Amino acid sequence: MSVKLVSINIEGSKHLKDKVLPFIKSQDPDVITLQEVFEADLNLIEKETGMKAHFTPMAHMAQADIPIPEDNDVWGILLLSKLPVINSGYKTYFKYQGKDELPTFVSTKSPDQMNRAVGWITVQDDQEEITFATTHFMWSKKGLTTSLQEQAYQEMEKFMDQLPIDVFTGDFNAPRGRKIFGLLSKRYRDNIPQELESSIDNQIHKATNYINLMVDGLFSEKGIQVSDVEVHSGVSDHKAVTGVISKN
Repeated sequence: MSVKLVSINIEGSKHLKDKVLPFIKSQDPDVITLQEVFEADLNLIEKETGMKAHFTPMAHMAQADIPIPEDNDVWGILLLSKLPVINSGYKTYFKYQGKDELPTFVSTKSPDQMNRAVGWITVQDDQEEITFATTHFMWSKKGLTTSLQEQAYQEMEKFMDQLPIDVFTGDFNAPRGRKIFGLLSKRYRDNIPQELESSIDNQIHKATNYINLMVDGLFSEKGIQVSDVEVHSGVSDHKAVTGVISKN
């Protein structure tokens, strides 16, 4: 079983039509994991990829510099597959203020004003199964580890103990070299080449200062082989991650 994977933080609708979808088509992946996706764009993404969307809502978006679709302001994380999906779901490991309803996110008020969750799909081919999961982890200033990140990771780890995740992708907002990324690297194999220092595309990112942080991950469990890993510029404010997944 060999699966071509694409993972991208797409920054809402900003780059979807002119950069993200053309890039995805050029890669012809079997599985896609996306972060910062508007629910209003699901029909377009399904139509352009030919894949069924498995969406996890995280917040209502009210950020001034994010173009928000008129009919639906909910955004979250998304998984798609051209292979048969035999199981899917999501688990919220951080609820803003402990409430069940979706919060409204305005980062100038609080960067924590968003639920955080893991979404997953289990795909099957030739009787082999692989479970893919993705998340958009809690942000912190300058990538420094916070107590809230540590608490969220502990809750996320409880879920990881329950669900056998084979491949874990996402924007972890906790860079390589810091505590949270280190904990993930102990639990799974870090497949992003060590010589690559940043997954932020500074030519597209809105920050005025240069950001040199590897915050996007492609982790795998034992028994899973990950090859041909590449990080691609010119797709979104985060670089796209691609690789080929196979099961030993």
